[in-house]
Amino acid sequence: MEIGICLAMLAVLPFLYFIFGQTFVLCIGQKTGKAMCLLLGAFLYHGIFQIAALLLMLMRRPLSHLSLLWGLALAFASALWIFLRRRRKGRIMPALRRPRIRGWLLALMILAVLIQMYYVIFNEYLGWDTSSYVGTIATSVQRNSMYRYDGESGQALYGLPMRYALSSFYLHAAVWCQVLKLNAVSYAKIVQGGVLCILADTTIFQLGTFLFAGTRYRKFSQTKRSECAAAMVIAAVWINFFYKTIFTTSDFLLNRALEAKGYCANFILPFLFLLGLMIWRDGKDRLAKQMLLIASFGCVPISMSAMITAPALITVMLLPVLLREKTWKMLRCYLLCILPNAVYFIVYALYIKGLIKVRVS
Repeated sequence: MEIGICLAMLAVLPFLYFIFGQTFVLCIGQKTGKAMCLLLGAFLYHGIFQIAALLLMLMRRPLSHLSLLWGLALAFASALWIFLRRRRKGRIMPALRRPRIRGWLLALMILAVLIQMYYVIFNEYLGWDTSSYVGTIATSVQRNSMYRYDGESGQALYGLPMRYALSSFYLHAAVWCQVLKLNAVSYAKIVQGGVLCILADTTIFQLGTFLFAGTRYRKFSQTKRSECAAAMVIAAVWINFFYKTIFTTSDFLLNRALEAKGYCANFILPFLFLLGLMIWRDGKDRLAKQMLLIASFGCVPISMSAMITAPALITVMLLPVLLREKTWKMLRCYLLCILPNAVYFIVYALYIKGLIKVRVS
């Protein structure tokens, strides 16, 4: 039963991401594909969750209050999504269109992704970091608390650990474990690991679609572009299996997918890279800039490792555009995109120096 619920969450959680992403796109009056809505929604989803979690942590509320509040937030987001879709005269559950990919290639891509997910879920790796994170989830559920007890020893904490408080990724897992009565290990291995495969491979597919839509490939039809993107996914899965060392992102995808670092290496940074390429191609692409801002807002709540790596990548990607465009709008876009990470960095630095302390007991 528990495994069945976790497998169902592999569809439920990405669908919730899609709801958040498409709701945002509909609110700003823009249009983009369903895959981009899914990827964008992951950042918006966890960014909003971070705000709710941090507020309740500062108020010293139990985990059950966060579970209730997040349930209400999901209900509101779903209702807003339905309202906006009806307002745009769209169906609530649009019919799934068959991807413009040859049948055998589509089947091969799906098979490759399923093999990858199977390996990630059933991988028996459980290192020190991994066990610590799973212990944090389990302790939060068992004690009905939010970082008031140490995840490894179970001892009461006197101060709020900002490393976790500023990135509520594992607290999000604790909420679902509490609501669905799931074991922390089962949720972490199956749901967090499986969802990362979906997000990482979807990002690669979108990257392939973008790259093969350039002027060099102007003669390519939409079907050809989709097939090239599918081939990129298959190649990426192959490379991950046969180029797996501690110095590559493959290790975090195949061995440590349930960790937030795995999300940073295989989803956050590749997606930011894709958005940077979109802005490279068209410096006036308003939607790409808006998506980059949302991704910046939600990257640290997903992974604390993105606090430095994300603004560094954004700087590298946008600096050439700044030199080319030389406009205030592009500079404003850059400053806004690094602002969330700058705030996180300042707060965390003050915490490390002992200038910020929040008592939790």
